[in-house]
Amino acid sequence: MKGVDRFLLAIVAGIIVIAVAAVVVVVSRGGDVTYRPDDTPDGAAFNYLLALQRGDHERAYGYVSPSIKNYPTSVGAFASAIEDTYPSRGSRDVALEIDSARTENDQAWVKVRETAYYRNGPFGSSQNTRTFQMTLQREAPGWRITDSDSYWAWQWRTLPK
Repeated sequence: MKGVDRFLLAIVAGIIVIAVAAVVVVVSRGGDVTYRPDDTPDGAAFNYLLALQRGDHERAYGYVSPSIKNYPTSVGAFASAIEDTYPSRGSRDVALEIDSARTENDQAWVKVRETAYYRNGPFGSSQNTRTFQMTLQREAPGWRITDSDSYWAWQWRTLPK
Protein backbone atom coordinates (compact mmCIF):
# COMPACT_ATOMS: atom_id res chain seq x y z
CA MET A 1 0.00 0.00 0.00
CA LYS A 2 2.91 2.36 0.69
CA GLY A 3 4.09 2.02 -2.92
CA VAL A 4 0.73 3.21 -4.20
CA ASP A 5 0.78 6.22 -1.82
CA ARG A 6 4.22 7.27 -3.03
CA PHE A 7 3.15 6.85 -6.64
CA LEU A 8 0.03 8.97 -6.05
CA LEU A 9 2.12 11.58 -4.26
CA ALA A 10 4.56 11.71 -7.19
CA ILE A 11 1.67 12.22 -9.65
CA VAL A 12 0.20 15.04 -7.56
CA ALA A 13 3.62 16.70 -7.21
CA GLY A 14 4.16 16.45 -10.97
CA ILE A 15 0.81 18.09 -11.67
CA ILE A 16 1.65 20.93 -9.29
CA VAL A 17 5.04 21.49 -10.96
CA ILE A 18 3.42 21.57 -14.42
CA ALA A 19 0.73 24.02 -13.23
CA VAL A 20 3.31 26.37 -11.71
CA ALA A 21 5.43 26.23 -14.87
CA ALA A 22 2.37 27.05 -17.00
CA VAL A 23 1.54 30.07 -14.85
CA VAL A 24 5.13 31.34 -15.08
CA VAL A 25 5.12 31.00 -18.89
CA VAL A 26 1.79 32.82 -19.26
CA VAL A 27 2.79 35.66 -16.94
CA SER A 28 6.19 36.15 -18.55
CA ARG A 29 4.84 36.24 -22.15
CA GLY A 30 2.97 39.54 -21.89
CA GLY A 31 5.63 41.69 -20.29
CA ASP A 32 7.93 42.43 -23.21
CA VAL A 33 5.58 44.26 -25.60
CA THR A 34 6.57 47.92 -26.00
CA TYR A 35 5.28 50.87 -27.96
CA ARG A 36 6.70 51.38 -31.45
CA PRO A 37 7.68 54.62 -33.14
CA ASP A 38 4.40 56.13 -34.34
CA ASP A 39 5.70 57.96 -37.39
CA THR A 40 4.22 55.25 -39.65
CA PRO A 41 0.56 54.19 -40.00
CA ASP A 42 1.23 50.66 -38.73
CA GLY A 43 3.18 52.05 -35.76
CA ALA A 44 0.30 54.39 -34.85
CA ALA A 45 -2.26 51.58 -35.24
CA PHE A 46 -0.14 49.21 -33.13
CA ASN A 47 0.32 51.83 -30.41
CA TYR A 48 -3.41 52.59 -30.36
CA LEU A 49 -4.25 48.92 -29.88
CA LEU A 50 -1.52 48.43 -27.26
CA ALA A 51 -2.76 51.49 -25.35
CA LEU A 52 -6.27 49.98 -25.37
CA GLN A 53 -4.94 46.66 -24.08
CA ARG A 54 -3.11 48.44 -21.28
CA GLY A 55 -6.11 50.60 -20.40
CA ASP A 56 -4.19 53.79 -21.27
CA HIS A 57 -7.21 55.65 -22.63
CA GLU A 58 -5.43 58.99 -22.77
CA ARG A 59 -2.74 57.65 -25.10
CA ALA A 60 -5.27 55.72 -27.23
CA TYR A 61 -7.48 58.80 -27.52
CA GLY A 62 -4.54 60.71 -28.98
CA TYR A 63 -4.54 58.39 -32.01
CA VAL A 64 -8.19 59.10 -32.88
CA SER A 65 -8.76 61.78 -35.50
CA PRO A 66 -11.02 64.67 -34.49
CA SER A 67 -12.42 64.50 -38.04
CA ILE A 68 -14.36 61.27 -37.42
CA LYS A 69 -18.11 61.33 -37.04
CA ASN A 70 -19.14 61.24 -33.38
CA TYR A 71 -15.64 62.15 -32.20
CA PRO A 72 -15.56 61.70 -28.42
CA THR A 73 -15.11 65.18 -26.98
CA SER A 74 -12.93 64.09 -24.06
CA VAL A 75 -10.76 61.24 -22.84
CA GLY A 76 -13.55 60.35 -20.41
CA ALA A 77 -16.13 60.06 -23.19
CA PHE A 78 -13.70 57.97 -25.22
CA ALA A 79 -12.94 55.70 -22.25
CA SER A 80 -16.64 55.23 -21.53
CA ALA A 81 -17.37 54.20 -25.13
CA ILE A 82 -14.37 51.88 -25.32
CA GLU A 83 -14.91 50.18 -21.95
CA ASP A 84 -18.14 48.56 -23.15
CA THR A 85 -16.78 47.36 -26.48
CA TYR A 86 -13.08 46.57 -26.15
CA PRO A 87 -12.33 42.85 -26.77
CA SER A 88 -10.68 41.62 -23.53
CA ARG A 89 -13.78 40.82 -21.55
CA GLY A 90 -15.06 37.93 -19.51
CA SER A 91 -14.03 34.47 -20.58
CA ARG A 92 -11.69 35.46 -23.40
CA ASP A 93 -8.38 37.15 -24.09
CA VAL A 94 -7.44 38.83 -27.33
CA ALA A 95 -4.13 39.02 -29.20
CA LEU A 96 -3.85 41.75 -31.85
CA GLU A 97 -1.15 41.80 -34.51
CA ILE A 98 -0.48 44.12 -37.46
CA ASP A 99 -0.82 42.01 -40.60
CA SER A 100 -0.06 44.57 -43.34
CA ALA A 101 -0.12 48.28 -44.15
CA ARG A 102 -0.67 50.18 -47.38
CA THR A 103 -0.12 53.91 -47.81
CA GLU A 104 -1.28 56.27 -50.57
CA ASN A 105 -0.24 59.90 -50.11
CA ASP A 106 -1.67 60.97 -46.72
CA GLN A 107 -4.03 58.02 -46.24
CA ALA A 108 -3.24 54.50 -45.05
CA TRP A 109 -4.98 51.20 -44.50
CA VAL A 110 -3.69 48.85 -41.83
CA LYS A 111 -4.92 45.26 -41.66
CA VAL A 112 -4.99 43.80 -38.15
CA ARG A 113 -5.24 40.12 -37.20
CA GLU A 114 -7.25 39.51 -34.05
CA THR A 115 -7.17 36.15 -32.28
CA ALA A 116 -9.63 35.63 -29.45
CA TYR A 117 -8.87 32.86 -26.96
CA TYR A 118 -11.91 31.55 -25.10
CA ARG A 119 -11.76 29.74 -21.76
CA ASN A 120 -14.44 27.11 -21.25
CA GLY A 121 -13.74 25.85 -17.77
CA PRO A 122 -10.48 24.48 -16.44
CA PHE A 123 -9.84 22.03 -19.28
CA GLY A 124 -11.57 23.59 -22.27
CA SER A 125 -10.52 26.38 -24.57
CA SER A 126 -10.87 27.50 -28.15
CA GLN A 127 -9.76 30.31 -30.40
CA ASN A 128 -11.11 32.34 -33.29
CA THR A 129 -9.07 34.50 -35.68
CA ARG A 130 -10.34 37.28 -37.92
CA THR A 131 -8.91 40.35 -39.61
CA PHE A 132 -10.15 43.91 -39.71
CA GLN A 133 -8.95 47.10 -41.31
CA MET A 134 -8.13 50.48 -39.79
CA THR A 135 -8.03 53.63 -41.94
CA LEU A 136 -5.58 56.34 -40.92
CA GLN A 137 -4.94 59.87 -42.16
CA ARG A 138 -1.72 61.86 -41.83
CA GLU A 139 -2.62 64.82 -39.61
CA ALA A 140 -0.54 67.08 -37.43
CA PRO A 141 1.25 65.78 -35.40
CA GLY A 142 1.15 62.31 -37.05
CA TRP A 143 -1.08 59.44 -38.19
CA ARG A 144 -4.63 59.37 -36.76
CA ILE A 145 -7.39 56.77 -37.04
CA THR A 146 -10.36 57.90 -39.12
CA ASP A 147 -12.27 54.63 -39.42
CA SER A 148 -12.21 50.90 -38.70
CA ASP A 149 -14.42 47.98 -39.57
CA SER A 150 -13.81 46.38 -36.19
CA TYR A 151 -16.75 46.01 -33.83
CA TRP A 152 -15.20 48.26 -31.18
CA ALA A 153 -15.33 51.26 -33.51
CA TRP A 154 -18.97 50.95 -34.58
CA GLN A 155 -20.17 53.60 -32.13
CA TRP A 156 -18.20 56.30 -33.96
CA ARG A 157 -20.43 55.88 -37.00
CA THR A 158 -23.78 55.12 -35.36
CA LEU A 159 -24.16 57.32 -32.28
CA PRO A 160 -25.93 60.64 -32.78
CA LYS A 161 -23.75 63.71 -32.31
